[in-house]
Amino acid sequence: MNKQEVLNKIMNVGIVPVVRIADGGQVLDAADALIAGGISVMEVTMSSTRPFEIIQNLKARYGDKLLVGLGSVLNEKVAEKGIDAGAEFIVSPIFDESVLKAAQKYEKASILGSLTPTEIQHAFSAGTDVVKVFPATKFGPGYFKDILAPMPHLKLTPTGGVDLSNVAEFLKNGAVCVGVGTALLQKDLIANSKWGDLSDLARQYCAEVEKGRA
Repeated sequence: MNKQEVLNKIMNVGIVPVVRIADGGQVLDAADALIAGGISVMEVTMSSTRPFEIIQNLKARYGDKLLVGLGSVLNEKVAEKGIDAGAEFIVSPIFDESVLKAAQKYEKASILGSLTPTEIQHAFSAGTDVVKVFPATKFGPGYFKDILAPMPHLKLTPTGGVDLSNVAEFLKNGAVCVGVGTALLQKDLIANSKWGDLSDLARQYCAEVEKGRA
């Protein structure tokens, strides 16, 4: 996929699961469950154990069936290692120009973090494809409506505090997609290998995406 196709898929699915799992084998099982539930995107964070190896294994197993990105990227070197492993998009909680340049150099999608209106516009002007509003926990969906009213050209996504109760509201207020961590990849489901329950939960999130876009 080229960069625009990657962005289109992320926005079409609407949910980006944020993966922080120590057991690489469990990541594959979790990916199976998410795909079965309708979510064919996954962000493997640098806080996972051996994230580059996980990305390689995911791409080897699923190919184009699963869109895989690297998250929690804080510098250019990590971005390039992730891209070399097969990451198709790069995510960061911050805006770092060197990370953006690495993504641009290899024509990969960038989802880089900012919070204030000035920071968000700066990240967009520099070339960030989707600006990650982080942390979104304390600001909520209304913040997106406020930002987008004077700046409708922006593409925004929230991470931090996103769960079933607010997915639809974030989308109604202008988010192009949402990042979801342990509210979706719940620790007890992972620890107890409740993959059917994870698929069911993924379907609920997909239903909220549809509700938010209705």
